[in-house]
Amino acid sequence: MTNLVSELLDFRRFTQNRFILQIEKRDIGKFLKEIFLSFSDFAHQRNICYDFQCNPVEIVCWFDAKQLEKVFFNLLSNAFKYTPDGGKIGMIIATDLDSAHIFDRFYQGGNQKGNEQSPGTGIGLALTKSIVEKHHGAISVESEIGKGSTFTIALSLNMSIYQEDEHIQFVDSVSDMMTTTGPLLGEKIASFYEVPV
Repeated sequence: MTNLVSELLDFRRFTQNRFILQIEKRDIGKFLKEIFLSFSDFAHQRNICYDFQCNPVEIVCWFDAKQLEKVFFNLLSNAFKYTPDGGKIGMIIATDLDSAHIFDRFYQGGNQKGNEQSPGTGIGLALTKSIVEKHHGAISVESEIGKGSTFTIALSLNMSIYQEDEHIQFVDSVSDMMTTTGPLLGEKIASFYEVPV
């Protein structure tokens, strides 16, 4: 119940533009791997094929770790809720030089009957969408009954999109970030995954 109240309050603050993101420069691949690993035991207990891929290994970008943690925990929790024992869940992060976005996909395959003992409220996905949009990103879903769902999150690798946003506070000094000219600026991270039929 406490978690639901917290999600409702966060959702309200995000939708009313009363939330300041605490943006910092971090390796999002390492960040997502830590979240992914927190569900490993659960995947093992339910005999779920659980896959994480990140290419390149290090992907530096700017984000609010506390808020994105909510996004990815929510998506993985939903994936486990709706994936049957013996199913498949994956997270793939990869680079593509054509654009300046991160695409992170979550997949859940098989029969999505869900766990009737823990029905959702829908607030989690609404909050997830709000957090991603406040990061100047986008979220989309492709779903087919009996085959699975793919959630795609796109985030920018370039911190300049945040500079004029009054709802952003940089944790690291902006001057340090402005001098970063690493090879990841201007790249796109894309992921592709085949969900078994």
